[in-house]
Amino acid sequence: IEPRGSACAKGTPLPLFQTPVVRFLTGVSPWIMILTLLYALLSTALGVLYPAFMSFKAIKSGKGTRKWLEYWAVYALYSVLEWALLDNLAGGLPAYYLIKLVFLGWLVTKDGASYLYVHVLEKQLIQHEKDIDVTMEKVSALAVTKAKELKGHAMEFANTHARSLVQMLSSKGGAAPAPAAPAESKENKAANKAE
Repeated sequence: IEPRGSACAKGTPLPLFQTPVVRFLTGVSPWIMILTLLYALLSTALGVLYPAFMSFKAIKSGKGTRKWLEYWAVYALYSVLEWALLDNLAGGLPAYYLIKLVFLGWLVTKDGASYLYVHVLEKQLIQHEKDIDVTMEKVSALAVTKAKELKGHAMEFANTHARSLVQMLSSKGGAAPAPAAPAESKENKAANKAE
């Protein structure tokens, strides 16, 4: 049975990604899937892989390090904004992903990152640097405190459940618990001290 609207000749099967079953299971056109994959590859290559390699070259040569540090600072801010706002608000716009690719290209190739860093980000960071430092110290102290609490709870949990596991095994014919050391009598303690 040939699907309606098929461009294939009689008897020639459709490519797997164009079959009605795949369209039904995924709920999207195969071309949308291909474009999404292509976008993911391009944005990763343009936004992460190329700048990472150029950062490596800048560190190795000692030239251009500032440019790539500015890029990473701007990219970090953009990533947070994208996660918090843009994906939810602008993700439905048809041209959003194309605009993002153009923006990443501008950041990387036309010194766009340096421009945004100097004219926007650096000014804001200088103005709020002390507040950010205080907040980071508080968050760091809270994280250490919570990690210690979590460690204590984990140790308590492990001890409690290890004892009950040993009790369960010993009561069901499993490995017998290790015998307790005999209590030392007062005479033995006195004799050991005298020696």
